[in-house]
Amino acid sequence: MNILQVCQRYWPCVSGSERYVQESSERLAREGHNVTVYTTDADDIELFWRRGFRRIPRGEDEHNGVSIHRFPVRHLPLHFPLTLGLSMLPIRAVDLRFHQPSPFVPDLFRAKSDGFDVVHTSSLPYNSILFAGLHLARRSGARLITTPHVHTGQSGSSRVSRTYLRPAQQWLLHQSQLIVTHTKLEADYLVGRGFSSERIRVIPCGINPRELAGGNGLRFRTRHGLPEHEAIVFYIGMSAYDKGTHHLVRAMKLLWSRGVQATLVLAGASQPHFRRFWNSQPRPVQQRTLVLGAISEADKRDLLAAGQVFAMPSHNETFGIVYLEAWAYGVPVIGANAGGIPDVITHGENGLLVEFGDIARLAASIERLLEDKNLRTRLGETGRGLVLQRWTWDRVFDDIRAMYTST
Repeated sequence: MNILQVCQRYWPCVSGSERYVQESSERLAREGHNVTVYTTDADDIELFWRRGFRRIPRGEDEHNGVSIHRFPVRHLPLHFPLTLGLSMLPIRAVDLRFHQPSPFVPDLFRAKSDGFDVVHTSSLPYNSILFAGLHLARRSGARLITTPHVHTGQSGSSRVSRTYLRPAQQWLLHQSQLIVTHTKLEADYLVGRGFSSERIRVIPCGINPRELAGGNGLRFRTRHGLPEHEAIVFYIGMSAYDKGTHHLVRAMKLLWSRGVQATLVLAGASQPHFRRFWNSQPRPVQQRTLVLGAISEADKRDLLAAGQVFAMPSHNETFGIVYLEAWAYGVPVIGANAGGIPDVITHGENGLLVEFGDIARLAASIERLLEDKNLRTRLGETGRGLVLQRWTWDRVFDDIRAMYTST
């Protein structure tokens, strides 16, 4: 088959949705399919809204059998306020290329489109990417599959979900022959908003345990000057309010004020509003926190091996691959009771759930895990067993393959 993936970013970017597309693409290529990726040249996701952020300089590339074409992100005059205004207009009032045009990638609409059997596009809220995928699928006569990664947020609150299912976005999803969700919660959410369950497939994400193995916790501690007895609470991902990173810092401040001995480690890029928040923190908080920024895969494995508690209390997740990575090392996890996370974390069985923004409960959950080694071990090992049983790419890919080859 000739398969086209249309997504906002791709390798070497490594966040959850990018890794899902990369894993699917490379496995399909190894099985003999011709796989092409159309994506943007953004390295920093902030480039979608503002000039001056990093780009990937290679316009055309090949990686592990996948052909990659990166199209430049461009900016309209007054791009950020203009995109907010356009996104509020009714769908019939504006061309969808300009309905929340972030990223604005006009060259993508002129890309080669003939010869594809399947076009697979992801993800919301990047309307322009989904619309480009629809445009290319129609030109090529290809079947259109969409993985929207709808972030449903907290039950009873539309703060997050209204960013992902505005009328224009719902219209885009209705054009797809198949919609792929990562959890049943996300699928049920779409069915409740008028999407046919017959056009929805629930296919989770996964990890490759063998590739993730080999972390050395002592090496991480030595590199960063942390004593062996010091507990490590850690987070891996984009530091941002919607990811719960602000709340995690505040929860640790509360614990430190009560005399809890632990270091907080934040690994991954950060959004500007988090950097402003972090710069406003008092010196004692900054001294007890390691803010590492983007780290290599080897450094990530060492951190996973060193840590005692992984916490990502985000309300902006459809699945959360990094929970699986923590479980692969037997580390217990804390997540928010929001989005697709309750389909991954079962409270009290393989992790703990807190309400998004509940700093006191988050602090209490961290403290409980730090104090109770037996609980840490039980939750972490249960999670590890579930990963090996359900959430490896080897197991998940059977469903991914069937999704592409079904008619």
